Amino acid sequence: GTAIVSHQSCKILMSDQSETHTSSSLVTQQLLFQSMKFAGALAAKRHDRDCNNFEAVQRELLTRRLKENCETAYGRDYGFSALLAQEDVVEAFRASQPITTHPHYQGYVERIASGEAKVLNASAETMLAATSGTSGHRALLPNTKDMSSTFFVRGIMVVFDAVAKSLPDALQLQKTVKLAFAPSWSETEGGLRVGPNSSGPKDKSFKRLLSLYSTPMAGYEIEGDEPAAMYVHALFAARDRNLGIIEANFVSLPERMLRLLATDGDRIADDLAAGKLDSEIAARLPEKIVKRLNSELGGGDKERADQVRQAVREANEKGGHSLALLLWPKLKLILSNATGAFADYASRLQDGMAYGVPILSTVYAASEGLIGVSLHPGLKGDSHYCLVPRAMFFEF
Repeated sequence: GTAIVSHQSCKILMSDQSETHTSSSLVTQQLLFQSMKFAGALAAKRHDRDCNNFEAVQRELLTRRLKENCETAYGRDYGFSALLAQEDVVEAFRASQPITTHPHYQGYVERIASGEAKVLNASAETMLAATSGTSGHRALLPNTKDMSSTFFVRGIMVVFDAVAKSLPDALQLQKTVKLAFAPSWSETEGGLRVGPNSSGPKDKSFKRLLSLYSTPMAGYEIEGDEPAAMYVHALFAARDRNLGIIEANFVSLPERMLRLLATDGDRIADDLAAGKLDSEIAARLPEKIVKRLNSELGGGDKERADQVRQAVREANEKGGHSLALLLWPKLKLILSNATGAFADYASRLQDGMAYGVPILSTVYAASEGLIGVSLHPGLKGDSHYCLVPRAMFFEF
């Protein structure tokens, strides 16, 4: 026991550490990362084994889902039981179930929204996920606990291993600025919440990871004012000279935060020196949240304020070049989707404000669920994604 404690203590002392960590949060992060590295390695091995047996795994997945849902309204309407009786379930499914789009399911989703059970899924829905509308219209899609579990176990755990292998020095005891915002929820007639299904501040799992993030909980409770919330993210990120990771769903958000720091860096430095949130931002927020944020700042820090002013001034003299590393010399990476339509953001960042900072794109997913993971992510936001055999059935 003593040897284990000594080993962990040595690893902590040898690691880069955020200046805003407490002794408790340091130990929490150390133990969490160790357990996730172990679990991630196992998840990656399972993923590789499934990929080596892709066709068999897909057949197994389809068969199991047909069995689980054959007594749902959709399963009865489309003869899932009859499909299971066929010699080749996959071919029978393909022949009887044409490729569909959301309008095909809209009536069923409306029944779920009204409170009817076992319409599309035998298991209860936890929410209706609202798509972003990038395909031309906003759609609502049912989400279950199993879908969320699949995303974490077969997605997040696998890519944690990929990050550890791609950038071995990245997972040290430094905090992450997690650019997430309080979601705006609505509720259906049947009581299901409607909104984004990406991990957010109102999720229990999110709160368990709060000690890893530079932004305190009060910053994640800001509702209806995303610019103010982004300012708070930037403020608390700037407070920590040893920040390690910038994380967001899409790389456009890190660019927004860095642009904010480039333009409002002196204002943020003033907040750090005073230990108090900017009065104009504070006036837009509930008083209780402002008090909590000011308390979390922990008093004035003139030394860090001067460092921030110098970093912003030096970067702006070069058109913003290298701002990220001037602010955070030990910044390890930006963890965000930077492929497809977001590739231009990554290119601008790496040519300018985030010069020298790796950008990793690790997960390919949508409101419908997990699709793929990047096992060998590039360091410039470029990635090739490997399909996850047990996430969903692929129609080809």
